[in-house]
Amino acid sequence: MVVLCFWELIERDSAGEVALAIVTIVSMIILLFYSCIKVIMIAKRSITMHKNPAYILYSDPVSLNKWGFLYVQFKATAYWYIIPILGFTLLLGLFLAFAQGSGATQAIGFLVVDAGVLVSVSILRPYMDKKTNSINIAIAAVNFISAIFLLFFTEIFGLPVSCRIFYRSNGANLFPGSCRRCDGCYLFHPQRSLRTHSSDHGPRCILLRNLLQEPRSPLPTNARRPWFVH
Repeated sequence: MVVLCFWELIERDSAGEVALAIVTIVSMIILLFYSCIKVIMIAKRSITMHKNPAYILYSDPVSLNKWGFLYVQFKATAYWYIIPILGFTLLLGLFLAFAQGSGATQAIGFLVVDAGVLVSVSILRPYMDKKTNSINIAIAAVNFISAIFLLFFTEIFGLPVSCRIFYRSNGANLFPGSCRRCDGCYLFHPQRSLRTHSSDHGPRCILLRNLLQEPRSPLPTNARRPWFVH
């Protein structure tokens, strides 16, 4: 929901949808912030009265039924860890929505946030038991590795782009772009001929037919089949 609301603030499909996104995200942030404050207040009251935050948090049925969804997965001393989790989620949504113009910024932001999640979960081990901590550490590690791999899809390392496929219809390029080393790689209308370039002009190009939204039709006999790598 965070991603969708912030995304709508950038895309702005209509005034009504923008207003709905603002109302939704603001109300969610206020409600979750108020809920976190209530959990912290209950824990502090339990510490003051019983020298233990778990006494009221986990034994009072009213508090447990009303606010337990925020902290029951954590151990008693880490009841506050829901705040970093919500903060990490908010940061990911902000990077994803407001950094659409820069893939490198998004990738670096994801890498930093996922690294923070992995370090915090590995050091604090806030969940209830050892098995749950192990599962969440593994999830954080996979997300961090995925963020590292995501960097390779940006141009931050200066890696060559093998091919940029674009679609030509009625003589107009709907998706402008071409291979960096060869200007002869084009994807024509499926009912027309397929133009390919020589293998010595540059990297291999793969024709992805699933990018086309039109029904498949047989190619001319003198054209190569689109699923071949050339």
